[in-house]
Amino acid sequence: MGNLLMHTRISLDQIQESISYQSYEIHTIIYVNFQLSSVINNIKLEYLFRFSQWRQEIHAKIQRHGILRV
Repeated sequence: MGNLLMHTRISLDQIQESISYQSYEIHTIIYVNFQLSSVINNIKLEYLFRFSQWRQEIHAKIQRHGILRV
């Protein structure tokens, strides 16, 4: 009976260790996804900012020259 209890205890410890590791992996994945999402949002904001600047420059040239020459 002692061996069965010992074996059960080891199995429960292994299950707990596995759950802890999987929980760590999940938290890591969530963190990495959050970081990637932040990077993507920063890239989008940078693109929108640059596009807005470019649009303003083009608009200013059109106003200066009266018409856009291609």
